[in-house]
Order: sequence, then structure tokens, then C-alpha cells
Amino acid sequence: MKQVLTFYLLLIALAGCNNSSKKADAADIKKTPTEPVRVIAIGRVEPETKVTSVGSEVNGVIQKIYVHAGDSVKKGQLLVELRHDYEDAKLAQINSKTAAQNAEIKNVQAQMTSARINTANLKTRYERMQRMFESGAETRQNFDNTKAEFEQADKDIERLNAALQSAQSKLTEINADAKVTAVDIQRRKVKAPSDGMVPVSYTHL
Repeated sequence: MKQVLTFYLLLIALAGCNNSSKKADAADIKKTPTEPVRVIAIGRVEPETKVTSVGSEVNGVIQKIYVHAGDSVKKGQLLVELRHDYEDAKLAQINSKTAAQNAEIKNVQAQMTSARINTANLKTRYERMQRMFESGAETRQNFDNTKAEFEQADKDIERLNAALQSAQSKLTEINADAKVTAVDIQRRKVKAPSDGMVPVSYTHL
């Protein structure tokens, strides 16, 4: 029973000390004047609706930055450019193929021009030979040979026409590849979506 009493007395004493401490702290707070806390910041606060985020559609390494913080920019102005060495090399290769294909088309066209002239001459010869054969002034063998030459020339025009269409179709495919590569290059160029200013970053001190 004595030990229990002592325990309660100790609690009371501690409680008294705690209350005394709180009273002392309160007294100190009343005596000590409160000073305002200063926060220094450098920068500018803008409404969220006025800020437009920009970025590249693809990942890459920055090759060149064309603007700096605080610069005014116009819509479509180039801001940042990512490296596109691979795409440049690919486009150069495609352009080389384009030039070669154009040369092939011109070659086929020249052959067609020559073939048409030759066919026209053979047609005239064939028609003359046909009249001579029908009148009995020419042999069947000579007539058949002339007819075969004319028909072969006519088939050569068809073959060259098919080759020309194929060459032109291939050129169309090459031009499509060039457009895709050109778009890939443009995707590595970040441009301003609208008129505005590059924001200045701010830091709390």
C-alpha cells in the first residue's frame, strides 16, 4: 500500500512539474516578440492557362538549341533540333535512287520513241508488201517475214510501255519513302506551337 501511494505521489509531482513547465513556456512566449518569416523568390508567376508545354514526338540527342530563356518566339519558329544524321543519310540515299530512276525512265522513253519510229516504218513496208503479195508481185516468204518484223516491233512497244509504267511506279514508291524520311527529320525539330515567350525558370532561396 505504501508503494502504491508513493507511485501516485510521483505522478502528481510529475504532473505538477509538467504544468509548471507549460506555464513557464507560456510566460516566455508572452515575453518574446514574434518575428515574421521572410521568403525570398526570384521568378515570375503565370496562370496555368498561359503556359504551353512543347516537346519532341521522338526521343533523341539535342543537336542545337535556337532560343534562350526570355526570348520572344513566333508560331512555327524552330526552338530545338535533335540529331538526325541517320535520317539525313537515308534521305541522301533515296535522292540518289530517285535520280537513277529518273534516268531509267528517260532511257525507256527514248527506246519507246525509237521503237515507234521503227514500227511505223515496218508498218508501211508491211502494207506495201501485202499489196505486192496480193497482186502476185512478191513471194509468200517475203511477205511473212515482213509481217513478222512488224508484229515483233509492235510487241516491243507494248513491252517498253509496260517497262515504263513499272519504272514510274517504282519512282512513286521512292518518292513516298523520301516524304516519310523528310517527315522523320521534321519530327526531330521542335517548333513553337504559337506566338509567345520562352519562360524564365525561377528558384526559391
